[in-house]
Parts: sequence; C-alpha cells; structure tokens
Amino acid sequence: MRHSTPFFAAFGPLLFGRAPRSRLQELLGQWPLRPSINQYMEAFGEFIPQTLLTRSKDKVNSRQRIFSPLVTFWAFLAQVLERGSSCRDALQRISAWWQVYFPGQGSPSTDTSAYCQARQRWPLELLWEFIGRIADTLEQRVPQAARWCGRVVKLIDGTTLTAQDTPANQKRFAQPPTQKRGCGFPMVRLLGLFSLASGALLGFSTGAYLQSELSLAAQLWASLDPGDVLLGDCGARPKTGVKTAV
Repeated sequence: MRHSTPFFAAFGPLLFGRAPRSRLQELLGQWPLRPSINQYMEAFGEFIPQTLLTRSKDKVNSRQRIFSPLVTFWAFLAQVLERGSSCRDALQRISAWWQVYFPGQGSPSTDTSAYCQARQRWPLELLWEFIGRIADTLEQRVPQAARWCGRVVKLIDGTTLTAQDTPANQKRFAQPPTQKRGCGFPMVRLLGLFSLASGALLGFSTGAYLQSELSLAAQLWASLDPGDVLLGDCGARPKTGVKTAV
C-alpha cells in the first residue's frame, strides 16, 4: 500500500516508481500539468480546421471579444481533455493568453458566466462539422498496411447519457422506469460509429432510453461504404459483416 507524506514527497517515486503517464501527457510531452492554450494549439492544431475558428462577418461571433471562437474552443477542449477541469480553470487559461497578447487591455473578469455564454454561442452544426473534418484528416493518414485484409473496419458501440431535466428532453428521451416520475433525469441512448484504424468518430445516432440499439444502428447504415467491415458486440446487434455493393 502506498503512503503519502507532505515532508518527504520524493520518497514515493524513489520507492515505488513514477505513476504511469496518461495518453494526454504523452501527446503533450514534457509540458506542465496544466498546459497553456498555445501549447494545446501546438499539439493538436494540425487536426483542427482553423478556418472554422475565425470570427463571423455578422450575427453570432462577429464582434471582437475576449472570448473569441478561437480562444473559447481551445480553452473548452483543454477543459474536456483534462479530468476534473472546471470553468474556472478554463478562465485562468484565457486570462493568461489575453495578458500575453493584449497586455495593455486588462484581464477578463473572474466571473465564469461570460465564458459559459461564449460556449453556448457555438452552433451545434459547427461542432458536427469539426467532428467530420477531424475524422477525415485522421482517416487520410491511415496507412494501407493498417487495414484488415485491405478493408476498412468500423466499430459500433452504444452507451447512455444523462440529459438536462427539461420538458423537451423529457418528451423526447424520457427517463428510466426505475426512476420516480418527476424525480429523475432523461436518459439518452447514444450509438457511435468508429474507425478501427484511426479511432475517429465517424457518426452517431441518439434515441430514447428504451429504444433498441438495433434501430439506432440502422440509422448509421448510410455511413458505411461498399466493402467496409462492421464490427459490433452482441448488445448492439447491428448488421455485422461486409457491406457489398448492390
């Protein structure tokens, strides 16, 4: 059993070795535990379509703001990738970035509401476009040797998510029957389609908690190309096999 002490912090690594590094730490190299926005841009910028992060000509995201689409996106990505990262952590990143590039214009407020509002301004369609373009970039880099017998293998798997307790979500997704009516949260059934070679998310479908994964899998059938191999577990029960051209 490991024991920690505030006085001899170095004894742990010397006696028991260093803790295994996470995949995120491997990608970010030797940077500190809380990398900056610029460091995230350096590590993942080649996969992100930068044209989608520019300001709009009118309406949403058209004004010059502290929480621009570029800064908000990278701060939010860091918040998602780092376990336990809060909105306040994201705001500290943005504040540090702002002081470096605009030192004479003050710092953002310590209130996180402006950052949260900036995230809400992102259209859902734009985030879907991000997913599609990133998947295309990853798939183009897959060598032919990584294909199984020269074929593209795609995985399908499902999970459940808890949605906000709103009338619209209750009507669309409903809640599990084990929860007392009016005291639970809507449950979303989510089914994803992934590339075995690159790990990219190629598509997904959502439905109510009681909806079968088989019906959700049918919605993803159009995302398969002739010759693809679809692999799923017995829980999803999709159309497993090779899709051939008609």
